[in-house]
Amino acid sequence: MSKKDKLGFDKVINKFNKEFEKTSSQFNKFVSDAFKQLETLQSQVQDPIKKIMEDLDKLRDKEMNRFQSEFDKRLSEFQALQAQLLEKLGIEQAKPAPKKAAVKKPAAKTTAKASAKKPASSAQSGTKAKAAPAKKATPAKKAPAKPATKPAPKAAAKPKISDINGVGPATVKKLKEAGITEIAQIAKPNQQEKKSLEAFSKVKGFESWQDQASKLIAG
Repeated sequence: MSKKDKLGFDKVINKFNKEFEKTSSQFNKFVSDAFKQLETLQSQVQDPIKKIMEDLDKLRDKEMNRFQSEFDKRLSEFQALQAQLLEKLGIEQAKPAPKKAAVKKPAAKTTAKASAKKPASSAQSGTKAKAAPAKKATPAKKAPAKPATKPAPKAAAKPKISDINGVGPATVKKLKEAGITEIAQIAKPNQQEKKSLEAFSKVKGFESWQDQASKLIAG
């Protein structure tokens, strides 16, 4: 290989090395910029995701508290309804029967007295008459026992608003807040009471309230 060819080959090698270094620096810069953009993108994505997760946690806690309070409310209404049903069915502790007053019987009095007749004497015959037999004592009549007085029957319980099917303790409370405290106000409402009852028109079974209330009052 001549010296001239060698110089040309070295020149090509040097030029290739310069281009390679230039390309390498550009590539490194590109990679560095890509990493920076990736970090920026991650921060931009992570912050909203983090906020969404926090909002989800808050919403979950809020819904759990609401569910717990609603469950406690429904449970209390169910217990009150169960107590009302047991009361209507008459399932309650048996009350002790009232003691009957003891009737004192009067002591029997002996009214009959034994009386003996004296024997009559006959002057002509000289014979003695036989003595008359004594009368038997009549037993005293017993006084009839007085019949035990029966307890007066209990007055029928006055119908209440809670006796209407579908009206629980929570609804009764709301009705009282609206000024409806008597079942007669549902059976025969005036204009003001009709307006108050319109607020409960969306309650299930509201259409039958007035009919039920009228039947309960009629007995």
